Amino acid sequence: MSLKCIDVELEKRNFEKAGSVLAQVWSQSVIDNEPVGAKYISPSELHPLGKSQSVEWKAKHLRESQYLLQIVKCTNSKCCASFRSNMRQVLPARFLPSPIMYIRKEDGVFAAEEHEGGDGHFGSLSSRIMLDQVKPASTFSTLPFDYYCPSVYPALAKRVCNRCELYFCSAKSLKQHRRAKCAVASDAEDSDDETVIDDTDYDHSEFVPIFSLDKYLNPVFTDDI
Repeated sequence: MSLKCIDVELEKRNFEKAGSVLAQVWSQSVIDNEPVGAKYISPSELHPLGKSQSVEWKAKHLRESQYLLQIVKCTNSKCCASFRSNMRQVLPARFLPSPIMYIRKEDGVFAAEEHEGGDGHFGSLSSRIMLDQVKPASTFSTLPFDYYCPSVYPALAKRVCNRCELYFCSAKSLKQHRRAKCAVASDAEDSDDETVIDDTDYDHSEFVPIFSLDKYLNPVFTDDI
């Protein structure tokens, strides 16, 4: 018995029929109290590509790190709808602050240096906000999100824009940012001012695992310091 297809067009029609029947069956399902909508899509049907956001848009709305991607509205009403919660009162800068590892000493609570990571632990998000001025004596004026990630720490300097101090999870992202002339809106926002910087190339691995914000808020921080 030969397993080779001898009638390509008939094979395509059979596949389309099977796909249409499966779509009808799946469309009768309900998952998590939500109706399922399924439709067979022919391989010959053209699919529009998703809209690619500009580097300038990303600078305003994204903060990336090795294991987290934050996507947050800006405050420009011409760009984003208004916030539906009081998030700005909790996070004035809109984005989650960089995690800091704290160590307790006789004279108080301090931020652990990168090499002291094993002796400290992360506080809750509320503790992190309350202790915002307690930071490590880092050479970075703005603490990179991955400061306490041992596998990433050696590459941090190559992932920070030396003009606007935004941190990127890969050399490619930083290079795109620089090529766009380091266009970053201030957090007063409603402003499209740009800052110019020369392009610089870096070499490093590029990998961006994405986790949801909801999952991040729960497990990363402990309740006390």
